[in-house]
Amino acid sequence: MNKELKAISLLHPNIFNGDDLDLDEFINSSNKTKTQLLSNKNFALNYLKLATHGETYIEADYKSQTFAFSSDEILADEDIILAISNSDPVFFKHINSSLITLEVLVNSIKFLEYRASNQGYGEHMDCYSNFSKYLSNNQSLNDVALIDGLDNIYGSSKPEGSGTPLWVKIIDLCGQAIFNDHESFKKILMIFIKGQCGDYEHDYEMQNYEFWNGETVSFWTEYIDLSRFQKKISDSSVLLQDDIQTLLCFLGFVLENQFSEYFALDEIPEKDKLDTLIDFLKSDHNNLAPQNSKKCIIQLLNLNIQENDFVHAFASEELQEDPDIIEAANKL
Repeated sequence: MNKELKAISLLHPNIFNGDDLDLDEFINSSNKTKTQLLSNKNFALNYLKLATHGETYIEADYKSQTFAFSSDEILADEDIILAISNSDPVFFKHINSSLITLEVLVNSIKFLEYRASNQGYGEHMDCYSNFSKYLSNNQSLNDVALIDGLDNIYGSSKPEGSGTPLWVKIIDLCGQAIFNDHESFKKILMIFIKGQCGDYEHDYEMQNYEFWNGETVSFWTEYIDLSRFQKKISDSSVLLQDDIQTLLCFLGFVLENQFSEYFALDEIPEKDKLDTLIDFLKSDHNNLAPQNSKKCIIQLLNLNIQENDFVHAFASEELQEDPDIIEAANKL
C-alpha cells in the first residue's frame, strides 16, 4: 500500500480492514464517500484490482454501479481504462467508446481467455456477456491490426480457454475489412478452425464448442449470425485464393463431422443455417479438391491443430499413407 492509500485508510477505517479495502463496506458506504474516494486515481485503481481479483464475491453489477461514482477525469484516464481491460468488461459501461483503443480491446480479450475462468462459478459467462454488451461495436473490430493481437492470443499460444464462446463471437463481430485482407482472413479462419477442433479446451466436461453458464448448455451456433458470416466470406475480395479455399473446405468438413453430447442432431440451434453454411464452405470454388492435394494437406498440418485426427480424416486414403504427409504430421 502506498502512502496515499495508507492515508485514506486512516481517514476511513470503517471501509478498511487494516491496509485492505473492504469491498462490501465500501460499496455500501454513502454516495458522498464513494464520490470522494473514486475521484482519487490510486484508490480507483485499487478498487478495480480488488473488484476483479479480490476474494470477496460481489455481483458485477453492484461493483459497476459503485464505479459509476468515479469522476469524469478518472473515467477518461488511460491507466484506468487499461486497468478495466484487465477486469470484468462491465466497467466499460462507464467509458466513452472513443477512448477504448485497439490495445485495450485486445487486452480485454486476453483477460477473458486467460483469467475469466478463475472468476467463480458462472462468472466466466457473465464476463463474456458484458464483453458482448459493451465492446461489440468497438471500431477496432474492423481494423486489420486487431488480427495480430488475436493471433498472439489464439495462435501459437493455445489458451486453455475460459469456457466462453468469445472466440466464436469475435468472428461474428469482425468487419468486412478483415475478411478482405488476405493474411487477416487466413488468421481469423485458423482461429475459428482451431476452436472448432478443440484447441481451446476448458474445464467443463463437454465439447470445446459447447458452453456451460452454470445452469444450461449452449451450442456455438447461438453466438454467431451464420448468414452474416457466410455473406462476409462470400463478399471477400480474396475468396478465391487457393489457401483460403483450402481452409474453407476443411472448416466445412470439421463442422459437418461435429457431434454433441447435449443436442440431438436435429435439435442443434440454427441447424438449417448451419447446413447451408457447410454446403457453401465445401463448394470448392477453385476445384482444388484439397483432400487429394498433398500441398493442401501439408498446409492444414502446419496449422498445428492439437487434434490432427481431423486433418488425417479429411485427407484422401491415398494421402493418409503418403510418406511426406506422415513425415509432416510426425514433426508436429
